[in-house]
Amino acid sequence: MSTCALTLLATGSAAIAYETWVVLRTRRGAVPVFNSAAVVRTEESVRYPCKHFCGFDAVVRSYYVPTTNKREKNARSDGDDAALTTTAASSHSSFPVRWRWFVSLFSNSTHKVSDDSTVPENEGEAASVRLVVRDAKASAMLPDRAAVNDTSVIAASLWPPHTSKYAALVLEPSASNDKDNGGPSPPPSRSPLRQLMDGATHQSLVRCNPRSTLLHMACEADPAYLGAPYLRVLLSGFLLLPPTLSQLNVAVLGVGGGSLPLFLQEYFASRLHRCDLVDAEPMCFTAAVEQLGLKESLNTVALRQEGGGVHYYVEDAVQYLRQRVHGRDTTARTTASGQRAVGFSASTVHASTPVFRAADCGIDGAGSSASSVVSPSTSSRRQHQLDLLFVDLFVGSELDGAVTSLDFLQLCRGALSPYGVAAFNLPAADKVFVQRCGVVFGDRNVLRIPVPASSNEVVLVRGGVGSRSDMVGAELSHRHLVRRAQELTAQYRLPYDLANHYPVWWRLW
Repeated sequence: MSTCALTLLATGSAAIAYETWVVLRTRRGAVPVFNSAAVVRTEESVRYPCKHFCGFDAVVRSYYVPTTNKREKNARSDGDDAALTTTAASSHSSFPVRWRWFVSLFSNSTHKVSDDSTVPENEGEAASVRLVVRDAKASAMLPDRAAVNDTSVIAASLWPPHTSKYAALVLEPSASNDKDNGGPSPPPSRSPLRQLMDGATHQSLVRCNPRSTLLHMACEADPAYLGAPYLRVLLSGFLLLPPTLSQLNVAVLGVGGGSLPLFLQEYFASRLHRCDLVDAEPMCFTAAVEQLGLKESLNTVALRQEGGGVHYYVEDAVQYLRQRVHGRDTTARTTASGQRAVGFSASTVHASTPVFRAADCGIDGAGSSASSVVSPSTSSRRQHQLDLLFVDLFVGSELDGAVTSLDFLQLCRGALSPYGVAAFNLPAADKVFVQRCGVVFGDRNVLRIPVPASSNEVVLVRGGVGSRSDMVGAELSHRHLVRRAQELTAQYRLPYDLANHYPVWWRLW
């Protein structure tokens, strides 16, 4: 009897150890992170002097990373690459397949990597693009000896061969920083650890489309790419929403380079009704649209008639939330100076893009904010309450202290629908902020998620105006959250396995 018990115990222990090893192996490379050490070339594409954050510039930088050839890519066991994403399907092999693989280790068969294996279209090898556009008529009139002095070039991309291109939008102090400019003061200096983590995460990073023909842009962003792991973890806000809740009103506070809005429109368009993009700095919108390819795909005629679609707000996040809480949507108005903000050219903006205005640098008060023109909504809920709120408010790499205050959390709760969810990106774990969230939303409605490969932490809260702060829904265990994340990844065919971004022990309880 004891022998049988020991045998069963040993078998069970071996099975648990094997499954743990499989989980750890599949997680290796499942959280792709931009490898800054692999960058072979960096260039500054454009620099915009900020209008709101005086003394700062919105800078778009391009990064070039070597691409792996097809043979190297197929030979890699986990299939990850510094410039490629890891698909969710790679981590869901069945137990019989794993068992056959385990048995095959003891066979005499020769294992080879086939060069003829088919690569999925969404993971095709990035093509090296060096596009040159010339005036054919002018070139034809040039003699052969004048080819060296040919001036018929209209435009040319300087994309080095055999590289993948990425671009990032950052706010940094301008070279001619005037301390008496009257604008917001620069953030305090960063700690060495924070500087190291910022270099690893590359906030507002986008991956460029190698086949883009938009030569006026520094980078036409790939909507399927979320460079920073914290942006993927922010998607966990969908897990706390009721599955039957559709036609969501979503707001993104802090647009940056626009990678999160692009991703939401690409994969969650069927569930979105309205997407508000809020940023206090108009030049961030300018850079995102003109240089990084931020575009709109929700502005159908039906949505616009109901007040849905994509709307831009050039204003402070606090003022935006206050307008939501008081049941007033913003309307277009001129600024105190009577001048329009730096806008977008007609060639880079969809015809239905809301018009917004902003004040000149140094003007504060009600006239310093900008608003978007929206069509009258047929539902007050559609116009005022938010179902999902993403808060990613940084200047450089520092979080504004007002974001962690009780007043701001009260505004967030007042702007949310009864089942609404807010997702906060924090530069580091903040117990005081979590306690304040518990006071406003209830301890059972607060969830902390550490961000892998980063010092950031994402805090989720649920329950808006009209809900009870002591209880909103059933308490989710970590294991249940992992299952929900796997279902979300499969349902919307996300290019990242969201469950692999959670700690390993969450799979157990």
